Parts: sequence; C-alpha cells; structure tokens
Amino acid sequence: IPILILSATLLTACALTETAPPQAVKPPPPRTLEEIQAQRSLGLIAWMFEGTFETIVQPPGFMLGDGDNTPMRLRVARLWPEYEDEYWFYFEYVDPKDDARVFRQRLTHGVREGDRAVTIDYALPADPKTLVGEWRKPHPFDSVDRLKLKPLPGCRTYWLVQHDAIVSGGTETDDCRGEGPEGTHEHADWWLGSSFLRHWWHQLDRNGNPVGGGLTGPMQFDKPTRKPR
Repeated sequence: IPILILSATLLTACALTETAPPQAVKPPPPRTLEEIQAQRSLGLIAWMFEGTFETIVQPPGFMLGDGDNTPMRLRVARLWPEYEDEYWFYFEYVDPKDDARVFRQRLTHGVREGDRAVTIDYALPADPKTLVGEWRKPHPFDSVDRLKLKPLPGCRTYWLVQHDAIVSGGTETDDCRGEGPEGTHEHADWWLGSSFLRHWWHQLDRNGNPVGGGLTGPMQFDKPTRKPR
C-alpha cells in the first residue's frame, strides 16, 4: 500500500508539473543606480504612452525638417496592468475620420535589460483585421496568454530619458523586417513627452537608403486624453 500511495503521489506531481502555466522570466531586481534609473524609465515611458494621440499640421522646417502631415490618430492601450512590474501596450494607428481604416498595429513589451530600458515588438496573436478596435474592450487581449507571444526579430527600441520630461528611442539594428519588401528593414525613431509624440518609421535598404513604405517624414502628435478613446 505505501508503494501505491507513493506512485499516486508521483503521478499527481507529474500531472501538476505538466499542466502548470509557464512563468515569465523576469530580470533580477535593479541593484546599481543605472539599473534603478532604467526601471524608473520604463514606468515613465508607460505613463507617457497610454492614451490617444492626434496629428497636427507641421510648418515647413519644423524640428527635424519637413514632416509627414498625413492625418492620423494613434491609440495606445496598456495591457495586463495586473502585472505591475510588466509593461505591455497595444498600438493602433487609424484614419481620424474612419476608425476602420487602419494604417498600422503593434504589440509592444517594455523591459529592462541591465541598465537599459527597451521595448520589443511582438507578433499579433491573430489576424490584424480581427483585432481592430481591441483597445475599446475593458480588458484588451484578456484571452491571450502573454507568455506565448513571439517577439519579432530585431524589432527592439532602446530608450534614453532626457531631462525627466522627454524620452527618445530608436531601432538599434537593421534586422527588423517590419512590413517592407524582402531585403529591407524598418527603422523607427521616437520623441515622447507627457502631452506629445513625434514619431517616424520608414523602410531602408541594407545601405540605409529609403526605399518607400512607412512615412515620408516624422509625424507630430498632440495628446488630448490620457486614456484611449
């Protein structure tokens, strides 16, 4: 009988092990001043990102030269906020006059890698067309297991805090395919504040020459609301 009990216990333990959900791999708690600052930067970025952004018409020569004045509305929804030490976002760029006309969708995860604040783009968990307006739900992507999402190779942005009021970021490598043709890569630049966003994504060949796709210049957004609407 003791052998049967032991066997049953082992079988139960194996079953529990097989069905246990995967655990998120978390970086160790920040220890150095630089690591603490990087973790703080993630919280600041999360606070600045969430909400609705609206493009404004840019005068010639504004900031980094002539920008792209395509009317666009960007909604950024925070996902899975119950995981307080994780930062997930859903980005949806649409025509301000027609929410069904979607320019771009992104699923992004903010993490700390040592003393650097990083955001990583992930593949959408379903056909993008079926996810349009997902931000409207009380709990967007609630049925999705975040631990099974797959990062897009090379689509990483490294962030730098400037004066505690503005953060800037850019794609570091040329491995992010984005949505361009074969043999090209996507590069993104960000300048983010509490009430504005300046953003540019464009397709380049391996020599860094523009090849179309994306925007013809940076877009300037104002942020009228702190929540997506």
